[in-house]
Amino acid sequence: MHKHVAETAAAKRAKARYRRDGQRSVKLAKFTLGDFVLVARALQHPGKLTLRWKGPFRVVKVVSDYLMEVQQLVPPGATSLHHACRLRLYCEGGREVNEDLKAQI
Repeated sequence: MHKHVAETAAAKRAKARYRRDGQRSVKLAKFTLGDFVLVARALQHPGKLTLRWKGPFRVVKVVSDYLMEVQQLVPPGATSLHHACRLRLYCEGGREVNEDLKAQI
């Protein structure tokens, strides 16, 4: 019985160590103020892993390394908070919103 408990505990520790080491290698993109990003929206019916990329949105506030507040480019210009794993860089900041960009929306 004690041998089984020790083996189970060792397996749990190894699994936690493997998971922790795997998470260290994940590198999220660093976004800055003014960057244009696409936001991933989960679809309800086609499949649980299906994402639809909406945007572009502009990053208006960096809450932390992982949380960004983004704003729609078209009126009403609503803002929403998103995790960095749900964002994809559309183009660098420093560009103005022009008619070509609005036409792509």
